[in-house]
Amino acid sequence: MHETYGYNLFAKNVRMFLFRRAERQESAARQIKHSLEQICAGKMATRDFGMIHNGVTLAVPRVSGLSAEKLVLEPGSRGIFVLNGCQTVYTAWKFFKAEVAKKGGVGNWREKWAEIQLPMRVVVSSDDELLQTVTIGANRQTAILSSALWAHDAVQQSLATRFARYRIFYERQEGAWDQFSRSEPAKAQEYLGTINIEDLARTMAAADRALPLEYAKSPSKIFESKEAYAKVFKEKNLVSVRLLVSLWNLFRGTQVCLKDLSNEVGKLNGLKPSGFVFPVFRVLAHWLMKNDRESFGDFADAVFYPSPMSEIRKRVKQWLNHNHSRIQQLLPKIWWDDEKDWWSKPQDKERVASAFQKLKLNGTFLFEGWSEFDNEL
Repeated sequence: MHETYGYNLFAKNVRMFLFRRAERQESAARQIKHSLEQICAGKMATRDFGMIHNGVTLAVPRVSGLSAEKLVLEPGSRGIFVLNGCQTVYTAWKFFKAEVAKKGGVGNWREKWAEIQLPMRVVVSSDDELLQTVTIGANRQTAILSSALWAHDAVQQSLATRFARYRIFYERQEGAWDQFSRSEPAKAQEYLGTINIEDLARTMAAADRALPLEYAKSPSKIFESKEAYAKVFKEKNLVSVRLLVSLWNLFRGTQVCLKDLSNEVGKLNGLKPSGFVFPVFRVLAHWLMKNDRESFGDFADAVFYPSPMSEIRKRVKQWLNHNHSRIQQLLPKIWWDDEKDWWSKPQDKERVASAFQKLKLNGTFLFEGWSEFDNEL
């Protein structure tokens, strides 16, 4: 099935194959591979595999030939999906291909392989809501990111499609980009960057003045609450995916520039970029919206990585200084606490409000008026 469907086989799972974890000694993939090696070497009983490792849950629209010995899966136009067991399927496929390459399709290892059995559940349904419920339930025994529970929400699927139109890969499933780039290397080369679900949520929460900055600081809070999720991924915030790309780039540019400034500017000594990036980004985004709206378009067409010499890094430094927004100079004036002789909390509501007031941004609405922005490209 993996040979036939590739990347799409796992399209309805909450995660893809976790390449970066797979080599860890304690990872599921590493343990599965070890069991397969032991079985094919005759050092482990074939019956033990299904007892040691979890089985696989499949979804298929129709079946036929149901008997005690056989079940015929009929994929129809939708295909067959692994709802749980991605690590098992992909690890076994890689192992099998490697063994065939080394030893060919015959030999004692192939006989042992043919005897391996494992528990299998087959969900016969085309109901996407049911499949999502089964996927979440089947994957709860393994720790997953809270964002994974929303990976197949209609909003997330729509975002993935819309980002793809501009050759941005939207990673709504953990490990999806690694899986896609390995399964479809030619197609992966066409993309201009990746944006993942958690960092997008963090960026939108940091930009939206109606939301607490705590959401941006701890994005898990967004996905653990249906109400919080709805507030962040509301329709008004999703009008333009190109605007979201611009904000994504601006957030990362702000992050690295604050690190630079905290080391270079004496008055910013002791400022923690990891905390101050949220209020500074929020204020800067609104300042650009009011004073230099066209600048958003400069970074809307690809994902920019803020390396030391990148354009986004240079531009953000310019926007923060006294010739533009003056945010760099306002930081110590607003957030420095003379009594404690140290920086105040970055998320202090009164100080954030003071920054907006001093820059005359109170009537600025960031997410409104972008309905045609995506059509400009």
